[in-house]
Amino acid sequence: FIVGFPGETEEAFQELLKFIEEQKFDRVGCFKYSQEENTKAGELDGQVDEETKQRRHDTLMELQQQISREKHQEWVGKKIPVLVEGLSEETELLLQGRAPFQAPDIDGVTLIADGQAEVGQTVWVEVTDAHDYDLVGSILGPVLVR
Repeated sequence: FIVGFPGETEEAFQELLKFIEEQKFDRVGCFKYSQEENTKAGELDGQVDEETKQRRHDTLMELQQQISREKHQEWVGKKIPVLVEGLSEETELLLQGRAPFQAPDIDGVTLIADGQAEVGQTVWVEVTDAHDYDLVGSILGPVLVR
């Protein structure tokens, strides 16, 4: 979503928040409109000030963070396939990987707190905890390809 596009009113922004709350997206990207030279939008009336854009961005992302936290809690206790990528970026005590619904660079990761696997191996992980954007779990065993 882009917030702060010229002409965006507080009423329209509140409608966007309501839509996001109703839809309960797993993930959302939000960007502040950036006025660029020689663009039609840059010449439109109703330019939104930077402070308002930042407030709207922060408000939207805080709402989505709550939704993501709730949605991630639904994974606790479930078994998911995870492609092991290596050691965690946070600590060398954990492995890190991605489930099929976790895209690189934009989504969270699955932190593996228990078990061993090789980089590049796909393993079954039981999700034991959920954070705002990341899952935590233990390896159950390799995913066998038939």
